[in-house]
Amino acid sequence: MILLLQILNLNYNMRLFNNTEEFLHTLFSVEENLSIIQIGACDGVQNDPLYRYLKNNKGNTLLIETIPYYCDLLKNLYKNESHIKICNAHVSNDFSLKKFFYIEPSVADHMDGDGPNNKWAHGQGSTSKDTIVYWIYQNSFRGENYKKNIQQYIDSIKEISLRSKTLNDIIIEYNFVDGIDLLLLDVQGHEYSILQNITTLDKYPNFIVYEDDASMSKHDSNNLEKLLLSLDYSLIANGHDKTWTLHSLKW
Repeated sequence: MILLLQILNLNYNMRLFNNTEEFLHTLFSVEENLSIIQIGACDGVQNDPLYRYLKNNKGNTLLIETIPYYCDLLKNLYKNESHIKICNAHVSNDFSLKKFFYIEPSVADHMDGDGPNNKWAHGQGSTSKDTIVYWIYQNSFRGENYKKNIQQYIDSIKEISLRSKTLNDIIIEYNFVDGIDLLLLDVQGHEYSILQNITTLDKYPNFIVYEDDASMSKHDSNNLEKLLLSLDYSLIANGHDKTWTLHSLKW
C-alpha cells in the first residue's frame, strides 16, 4: 500500500480523481494483493467496475450476491480463481429474515427496449417490490414496445426469503479480520443501511466505493456522507459513484 499512497500524494492535500474508474485503474495498477469485498456483484460482468481487474488481483476477494441465479453465474465465471469466493447472502444492518425482490432474468434479458443496451434490468433487486416497480416505470423512455410490456415486466418480479447478515458477520465468516483494502457496494440505494454500523468493525476499510444515484434517498446519501466524514474518511472521487479513503492512510 505504500506505493499507492505515494502516487495519491496523501500528505496534506488529498488528490481528487476525475471519477471512480480512474481511481480503480490507479489502485489496481500499483497493488496486486488487495483484500476486497464487493456487495451486490450481480453476474460479475455487466456494468461491473471490478471485472477487468479481479483475475489479476491475488488478494482475498469476496463477491456477495443476494439472488441465487447470479451467484451461479459468478461461481462459473471465477471457478478457476481460488482466491475469489462467492457468497449468496443479503447484507443489511441486522440479522433477520427478509423478503427480496428481483426481475425474472429471462424477462430482464429483453428489457433494454430501444436502448441503451446495458442489461439494466438484471441489476434490479430490492427488499421493496415498489422500488423495482418504480424503476420499471422510470425506464419508459426505452420505447413504445417497452411501454406496452410494462405490466408483463411487473408480473415477472420474483420474491425470495433469506436471512440477512451484517458486514461484521461477513468479515468474521470469511476471515477478513486483518482488514479490507477495498469495499465496493452496489445495493440499489441501501448503502447507508449496510454502512451505518461500520463503527462496530475492528478495522475500517481503507477505501469505500458505492453507487450514489437516484436509487438512494437524499436523506440516506447525506447521512452516509456525514457518517464517513465523522470517521475521518475523505472523498477522493465524486459523481455517480463515490470513492472515499481513510484519512489515517496519510503518510
